[in-house]
Amino acid sequence: MPRIALVTNTAAGVPPEKIARYGITQVPMQINFLDGTYDESSGLSTEEFYARLLREEVVPSTSPPTVGRYARMFHTLAADHEIILSIHISQALSGSYRNALAAAEQVSQAKIYLHDSGSVTLGTGLQVLTAARLIEQDAEIDAILTALQRQRDHTLIVFAPATLKYMRNSWRVGATDMTLASWLNINPLIKVSDGKLELLDRMDSWDAALNRQIDEVARFSQDEPLSEIAVCHINAPIAAESFAGHVRERFPQAQVFIAEVGPAMGIHVGPGALGLATYR
Repeated sequence: MPRIALVTNTAAGVPPEKIARYGITQVPMQINFLDGTYDESSGLSTEEFYARLLREEVVPSTSPPTVGRYARMFHTLAADHEIILSIHISQALSGSYRNALAAAEQVSQAKIYLHDSGSVTLGTGLQVLTAARLIEQDAEIDAILTALQRQRDHTLIVFAPATLKYMRNSWRVGATDMTLASWLNINPLIKVSDGKLELLDRMDSWDAALNRQIDEVARFSQDEPLSEIAVCHINAPIAAESFAGHVRERFPQAQVFIAEVGPAMGIHVGPGALGLATYR
């Protein structure tokens, strides 16, 4: 067993097969409906969640794993690991990092390192996968943290929501920007910048918003080959397959894979969203 345990939460969007492949411990985000709280990815099926999201008058909220939940997880992992590395979405967008930090102070049996990815979904998930590969290669923790910091500083994630209903309800992007976009019937393009979501561009069609994402990845690459590109979707697998085909045509040297983003992001962005995440 590796002496370093790798932890993240479901907001990172790491595909289930990669969670299993690398033995990553995943802590669930919480989905809060009026009638109760559910664990992301296990409390409700994807079909049940989106059926409820569409029919509920009040949009549900999300919350990060609690301090107690992280503490229990850290204690369990500390029983047979010397080091625990916990990777989180941006502190500016979630309380996950803060809760994990408080939990780490309660555990003395192992050294616990926290990493703020400065990103969301697969921007975080790709950093988790980098750490997983390095752990598999028996890299030292200092080398892993150095690699993660470099990747954090050279990560791009862009996405386009298919509906503006949920982004207008979210504090994570300015409500004024989203309301204006709705009035003008335009398709906004969102980018993660300095750990926060910002409006990158406004496109006059859905196809233009997708093509603009591919162009943004090309600009970001600076004519250097990219090793990995994640095509992210929210309950839109068929559209994601088609989008991935265009991405592969533009970047034939990259490993392109599709990842479904969970309900915790779906609440804030809405079903149908498509995005791209990569690093250089």
